[in-house]
Amino acid sequence: MKRIILIAALFASLASNSQTVRATIKAGTQANSVIIAIRPSADISAARLSSVSIALAVPASATPKPTASVRNSINPNITWDYQESPAPENVAGKGSYHIYNFLGDGAQTVAAERTYTAAADNDLVEIQFNGGPLSTAEVLLVNIPDGGATGQSNWYISNRGTDITDVTNMFYGSAATNGPGGLSGTSFAALGNVALPVKFLSFFAIKNGDDAKLNWTVESDENNNFFEVERSTDGRVYRPLNKVAAKANGRSVNTYESADFALSKLGTNQVFYRIKQVDRDGQITFSNIRNLNAVRRGTPVQLFPNPVKSITKLVIDADAPGKASITIRDMGGKLVQQINTLLVRGVNQQDLNVAALASGEYTVLVVGEGFNHTLKLNKIN
Repeated sequence: MKRIILIAALFASLASNSQTVRATIKAGTQANSVIIAIRPSADISAARLSSVSIALAVPASATPKPTASVRNSINPNITWDYQESPAPENVAGKGSYHIYNFLGDGAQTVAAERTYTAAADNDLVEIQFNGGPLSTAEVLLVNIPDGGATGQSNWYISNRGTDITDVTNMFYGSAATNGPGGLSGTSFAALGNVALPVKFLSFFAIKNGDDAKLNWTVESDENNNFFEVERSTDGRVYRPLNKVAAKANGRSVNTYESADFALSKLGTNQVFYRIKQVDRDGQITFSNIRNLNAVRRGTPVQLFPNPVKSITKLVIDADAPGKASITIRDMGGKLVQQINTLLVRGVNQQDLNVAALASGEYTVLVVGEGFNHTLKLNKIN
């Protein structure tokens, strides 16, 4: 979902509409979740929120980068799209942050959702963080000037198609800072001590022919009960695909696999996967999301992430063990890196450190026992 906000039109809308809405961030129902609430300047009766844009920020020092997902759409009439900034962005006065955008569309067929009460928190959505450092961090509800790199990293809300964003004072709360410039300035509300627990160390979805192989590694596996592999054909609604029991082998780190067959029969161009991990005490953690082309036949060699700034993982699903060579060349054909390795049967991971390479496109050639594959790698700074 794309939303283009024209500044002039926005202020013209506000001039003709006295009703405005501010937002805040507060603790969620879990240590690793947050709730976004709104507060209108006056009661909104029989409201029907038609569009919402929310941007959250986590310090870029949180490594590995946490993932974020909707834990609970407290307003069930809003469906959420999700987007991340491709690289950390600067939050003026705070530093470098990972940016997560949640873009909501209201159900146009609903006559009215509810009344949103002035001078009170009206909870809208709960966001859950997974992965990242085993520590706590400050999470921001933020407006990046002019939407940042994606154009979506801002606070925006409309009711029945009418913009009701409070551009002058976007956020409220004791830790809120509203900068000058409206959408062209930096504003944020902060919430400290949000836990970012390490669970999923990696999750890969690899397509081989018409089938998908899913491979994931978790830590703190001692209290794990089971996993559910979930699949979606629209990136919004996920349904259980299969259940994988915990290994219960006493190890803190374990790797698991599952599969999905005949993707072309799903009748969709894209298929999305995520893993739901359930602890013995009922706590739930979700992996990040992987998607595959369900129509085009795939190859058993992929890069995660791609584009990449420093280190990407080359993932190879080998049918047999043996030697393999990996070569990286620039677009002029110059050899810039070569690695010789041994593969085991099944999923293999090889880190490729490309931090020293100039930005641009490269080819990665992987040659092994019975296979020869070429991939495109996009290096960014």
